[in-house]
Amino acid sequence: MDPIGGINPSNPRLDNAAPQAGQPGMSNQQPTVPSSITAPVLEAPVANAGPVVLPSNIDGYSQPLADGTEPSGKSGTAKKVLLGLLAVVILLGLAGGGYFVGFTAGKSKGRTEADAEYQAKQAQAQQEEAQKDETTDETDSANSAELTLGDLKDPKYIDETIEGETGKQLSSSDGFVLKVVNIERNFKSTDANYKLDSSKELVKVNFLIGNVTKDKPKDISSFNFRLENSVNAQLTPENIAQYTDKFDTVKLEPGGQSKGSIVYAVNKDEKPLKFVREQRYRISTENREVTTRIVVTVAK
Repeated sequence: MDPIGGINPSNPRLDNAAPQAGQPGMSNQQPTVPSSITAPVLEAPVANAGPVVLPSNIDGYSQPLADGTEPSGKSGTAKKVLLGLLAVVILLGLAGGGYFVGFTAGKSKGRTEADAEYQAKQAQAQQEEAQKDETTDETDSANSAELTLGDLKDPKYIDETIEGETGKQLSSSDGFVLKVVNIERNFKSTDANYKLDSSKELVKVNFLIGNVTKDKPKDISSFNFRLENSVNAQLTPENIAQYTDKFDTVKLEPGGQSKGSIVYAVNKDEKPLKFVREQRYRISTENREVTTRIVVTVAK
């Protein structure tokens, strides 16, 4: 081996040095090594560096450790943040669902109440309409009703009480005829000056009257009529300015008849009620008084 580094002597040298001894055409003289040439330094082989470890401070990246566990750091924090966001989303979803359920339930309840209120109003309107129709029918019936007087007769004056019901024609011995056609409960007055107590209701009594005496006219006044309530109190007519067929006074000729209406104030829904016509006579020749009464039960 060449002491200079394994240079092949057969090849020409690049530094133009003289050939060494032992080569053809060369003497055995030892070659002179230039002082400027030094032996190359061989470096030790590089040791195995193992897998490349990326820095753990890169956001969004974490390298598993040798035992398979995750290193703590920003990656753990990121997971916690994600879990926190997920929990917030779930809570918001639950809250939104609860609000939706509550809103839906409240809306449904409100709709149910509105429907019930509407149905109640409709029922009330239908009831009022039915009452109105019934009142109209009864009014028409009262307007078209007439008494059957028959033959006229001489009157008699005695103490007596004659009882009957609505729709029945009743006659007393003095020649007076009475028939209550119907009554109107919860009657509404149009008199602006009239005030009714809130615990009371108005009852309008519609009736027919006649005279079957042969030759004696009769002066009939509303003062002769009373409404007897549930405690047998005698109620006088209410002072209402005007209403249909309002009865004050009338003079009935023999064989004549008329119609009228009187309004009374009673307790709400009070029963029984009786319509009473009472007439007193003084018999001067006998120095005594007699009372003739017709009592009609108008509400049981």
